[in-house]
Amino acid sequence: MQSSVGTYESESVFSADSAFSKTRWPEDWTMWTNFNGTIYYTSDGGKLITTDDVRDDTIRELVLEMYDTAIEWFEEIDAADPEVVLYNADEALRLGERTATWRLASWSRGETYTVDDAGEIVAQRNSSFWNHVFSYPMHRTSFPPRREAEFVDAVAFLLNDRTCDGKAQDIPFEEAKLKRIWQIYQDLKALNTPAGPSNLVPALAYHMGQVMDFLVDARQRNNYGLTEVAPRFQQLYPDEASSASPWELAIWDLFLAVILCGTHENYRARLDAAMPRRTIRILKFRNLMRTLLSEWADSNLVATVILSVNVAFLGIPGLTALPRSASIVSALFALTSIITGLHHVWQHREKTDAEHEDMKEYLFFFKLFTEHGPEKSPPTTLDLTLTAALLAIPLASLQWAVISATLAIAAYAFGAAEHPLVLVTAGVLFAMASTMFLHFWRLGRASRSEK
Repeated sequence: MQSSVGTYESESVFSADSAFSKTRWPEDWTMWTNFNGTIYYTSDGGKLITTDDVRDDTIRELVLEMYDTAIEWFEEIDAADPEVVLYNADEALRLGERTATWRLASWSRGETYTVDDAGEIVAQRNSSFWNHVFSYPMHRTSFPPRREAEFVDAVAFLLNDRTCDGKAQDIPFEEAKLKRIWQIYQDLKALNTPAGPSNLVPALAYHMGQVMDFLVDARQRNNYGLTEVAPRFQQLYPDEASSASPWELAIWDLFLAVILCGTHENYRARLDAAMPRRTIRILKFRNLMRTLLSEWADSNLVATVILSVNVAFLGIPGLTALPRSASIVSALFALTSIITGLHHVWQHREKTDAEHEDMKEYLFFFKLFTEHGPEKSPPTTLDLTLTAALLAIPLASLQWAVISATLAIAAYAFGAAEHPLVLVTAGVLFAMASTMFLHFWRLGRASRSEK
């Protein structure tokens, strides 16, 4: 039996009492072990690939029967370098059927094809081809230059983009990771010479296929970073009528800072990060949605605790008007935080897997301050501020609930205090809390000013 790591006698692998109908290795078949440990079999010079165990005569006969049919169809697409992958033949036999699932990989075109229910040949996503490359690389003795050029172009572009501190495509590969990918490729290329180790094409194919399978899929989901042409023109040639003046934004920020305790600014900054230069980044948007869901779940838990504390506090006999009123207000804010938090969690749960059009509909919903821009022009900062304000309601309500509960407890403590130590302790705690809030407020303000 010939394998990817050497040549062995069939009898040394299969014993005479093997469960299979033949003890000798079938002619014209080779078993290969991939780098990830998976096993596959090839025949007809590598044109036929299967993951089904062809040591079983019945399975092998069915695979060859299906291959004869498939190759006639697929040679019309790529007669030069086709590979037919057949699988699930063993499952079909167990069900009493004589069929198998097949797929063609065209190395000359860099595409994969399958057959739909109507019997038509259908091209699959480009990432499916690269998945095929790293799934079945061990039998390859050459790699088409055009496919290798695709890999080189993709990695080189992303390296240049990261070096220039750009984000033309939203790929979660940092510069160090891309350099490592490129270095491995160069090392394998340098060793793949007559003077080097024997055939390293499988290692190259596995490396390039695994990287490109991820990159191509991410680039296609991200629409290659070019989600809209209009936002880029808006960035280069902004429409003055569609943007708010600084004093308008300052007035809105001041108004919302009083109502929402300034929480809207944090949400607006994160929405901006998910849409830099008003170009939607799919992965960043999905990560933002996951983060928001976690935050709202935590705020609901804290608001529930605050609500319980207020209910217990209102049960204290002899409360005066101020602590009782403050506690009631705190309970109402906590209830508002819980209700709006549950609503946001319910409405945003499916946004973690949203596609580009859904994201655009979500982020471009408010267009109140875009007066003369095109219909699909991106939202202004004021439009994003309104979206951020709605997202901030659960957290802002929770903050007001905490403030009101603190006021209620402080009023009750001062009214019931019989020793100066209570007042001194309260004063020290208030000074410490005020210093902490002021310090981090100034840090946040400085960070926003730099941005």
